[in-house]
Amino acid sequence: MKLEPSQLESPLPITTLPRCLVEVQPLCDPDSLVFSPSRHPLCVIAVENSGVADPLARLLGERGWKVVILALARGDEAHIEPTDGLERICLAPEAEQAEQVRLLQEHHGSLGAFIYLHPVLNDHCFISAADREPIERLFLLLRHLRSPLQRAAETGGRSALLMVARLDGALGLGESSAFRPTSGALFGLSKTLRQEWPGVFCRAVDVALEIEDAQAARQILAELYDPDIALAETGYGRQGRVTLSAVPATVPTVSAKPVSIRPESVFVVSGGGRGITARCVIEMAGLYHCRFVLLGRAGREPVPDWAWGLDEVALKRRLLDEAAGRGEKLSLAALESACRDLTARREIQSTLRSIEQAGGHARYASADVTDPEAVKFAVEAAVEHLGSVTGIIHGAGSLADKRLEKKTAKDFAAVYGPKVEGLANLLAVVPPEQLEYLILFSSVAAFFGNLGQADYALANEVLNKAAHRIKKLFPHCRVLALNWGPWDGGMVSAELKRSFERQGIALIPPLAGAQVLLAELATADMQTIQRIIGSPLVQPPATIEPATRRLHIERRLSLADNPFLLDHAIAGKPVLPFACASAWIATTCEQICPGYTAYCYEEARVLKGIVFAAEPDLTCTLELEEIPSSIDGQLQFLAKISSLNRRGKSVFHYASRVTLVRQLPACNILSESLLPSQTGLDANQFYTNGVLFHGPCFQGIQQLLTIGGDGLTLRCKLPSIPQRRQGQFSARFHNPFVVDVMLQGMLIWSHRFCHKGCLPNRVQRFEQFASMPFDEVFTVRLQVRSCGANSIKVDIVAQAADGQILCRLQSLQGTLSERLQQQFQPQSG
Repeated sequence: MKLEPSQLESPLPITTLPRCLVEVQPLCDPDSLVFSPSRHPLCVIAVENSGVADPLARLLGERGWKVVILALARGDEAHIEPTDGLERICLAPEAEQAEQVRLLQEHHGSLGAFIYLHPVLNDHCFISAADREPIERLFLLLRHLRSPLQRAAETGGRSALLMVARLDGALGLGESSAFRPTSGALFGLSKTLRQEWPGVFCRAVDVALEIEDAQAARQILAELYDPDIALAETGYGRQGRVTLSAVPATVPTVSAKPVSIRPESVFVVSGGGRGITARCVIEMAGLYHCRFVLLGRAGREPVPDWAWGLDEVALKRRLLDEAAGRGEKLSLAALESACRDLTARREIQSTLRSIEQAGGHARYASADVTDPEAVKFAVEAAVEHLGSVTGIIHGAGSLADKRLEKKTAKDFAAVYGPKVEGLANLLAVVPPEQLEYLILFSSVAAFFGNLGQADYALANEVLNKAAHRIKKLFPHCRVLALNWGPWDGGMVSAELKRSFERQGIALIPPLAGAQVLLAELATADMQTIQRIIGSPLVQPPATIEPATRRLHIERRLSLADNPFLLDHAIAGKPVLPFACASAWIATTCEQICPGYTAYCYEEARVLKGIVFAAEPDLTCTLELEEIPSSIDGQLQFLAKISSLNRRGKSVFHYASRVTLVRQLPACNILSESLLPSQTGLDANQFYTNGVLFHGPCFQGIQQLLTIGGDGLTLRCKLPSIPQRRQGQFSARFHNPFVVDVMLQGMLIWSHRFCHKGCLPNRVQRFEQFASMPFDEVFTVRLQVRSCGANSIKVDIVAQAADGQILCRLQSLQGTLSERLQQQFQPQSG
């Protein structure tokens, strides 16, 4: 079938495909899950040449783990200094590894944690052939760990798989370029296993090379005890603790094609003769009229005239007839192979014709991208006819989808080779300093993980990290790592297509995807390297295992870690806002139940507020206990926050009942006529005259629109707060800073009509229907339900500018006190 370039009405197309930019997201230090490894005491630290193993083993021993250090590099390659009290063994040959895992548990107890320390590769090599060995060794070993780790998860306690690499501390997106992209394989592998191994805590961690071993060991231990099972990957470096996030963004609209792609530009395209990559090349040819060297494994023999226009059945019948005419009899396997080869050659020749008809020029070379000599010969031969190469599009790839425990070394090689070794071979022939464009066709499987695609995810994650490193080393080169979602007509089988449909994942239409490539090439954004195109592979809602029915989670609170507390001080003493305690509870519930959102909390109470006075910090414990829910798709937890006083007695600070749902309920839209439109009283005065005690992080009321005996109306907008100032209470779906602004209306009303200060201490029901971000205008409507000498009850509704209800508080209760009003006054000095 001949592929025609689209007829573009404008120089560059516009498409509505989902698109996200991959960016670094700061994180606070993790909370700590309280658990004992006594039921599953064995922790294996698998190591190649890392110095972190010994200090990490000592820390684990102090927590009650029985630690065995497993040397993965055999023979003279194993370089681990002896340490008293630690057992060390060498990895058995592949055929004996299942038995080795069994014997380890027989001698030391059941396996509860496996921590892999990737070799430190800092010799500034880009991708080495030797890089494959440790990755493949780990890949094959992990096949034997699913059963013991899942058994541990099913019987309670934490069961964990941690993988640690030494990149730049920002998962490849930091400032340093002194890392090996192949170390990124761990992240794609881990993100897939966290889907294939339900109940097992899987995480990949990037610790910057400059971090000392002892500190790295403490950071790895902190990750092991992190209660957040929704978080897939973290990094530690100059920016502190970080992760990567997919930030939604529209496909760029540009008015002109890039001048750097000219008719004389030459692109080497792996996998470019057929399929999706061919569709993209044809569109490029139609817009830029440039030149292409297409590489593929199919042969270059001409397609016989009789083969054109025949479907698969007719093609096989003609092949049998042709063989019979030669006195041959084709076996079924030979017939399938001949049909595939002829179909591939027919598609390639169709692609070449389409490129020429679109105004471009192309040559096809039969070269396996995993064969360095074949790639070198093919590219050098093409350069003689087309000119020097200015760009690479690496689209070659292969699938071997199945669960990890069923994969083989052959499967690994078939998937890893074209992606990783193929890129290395291309860059060996066309060095990056020569390139103007490097376009890597990666996959959403790399960023999100995907069932059955552990090898595909890890190989594509190497491409992502390679793109980031090359851009740092060669800033003149336009580098893109396009993490494509599944294409309609790509390597997606009928079975996989049905699976995507069940998950609500839309396939990318070939023409729309090709047009996205053109738009990405033309956008002025040169710095955002990694881009996700198409539907994200969202992890399905978690099944709550017995281990999560009741949890104790510790958090050390301090002024140093939470600078915003200085803006929430009463009588000069910082006080933890009620909204922060509620957000901590809600966010933690979401972290232990991926796929669910904390939609409502009820009977939330301040039992004894947390005041930072004499003590600069305080260790608090959040206790979560799941309670039965009669509604399908809904979870409920009872939550309490406590600390120990100086006598070792528990002091309870906050309590609530939280409801989580898989899908937020629809919220009402209030008609525009109900939204006050008049200009009100400037609210800045309330923050300076002692009506409100809040500092800049909480100063979000802009205007008092209406006020009367039955309530008031406010127009609000809270400016963004730097991430560092938000500390351990980062604004996510639940934004405690914006919620606190909502509550301040009760203080304004109490001051006006009661001449007293007020602090919230209880809410009967809080519902949140949508996110409440910074820098967006919203309206707060407060209605007084009752008011006595010492207390007040109000209802509050917050709505967006379009009338959408953001959240609703029913029966918010506050304490009234003249003394509070005095304490709200600005502190002298």
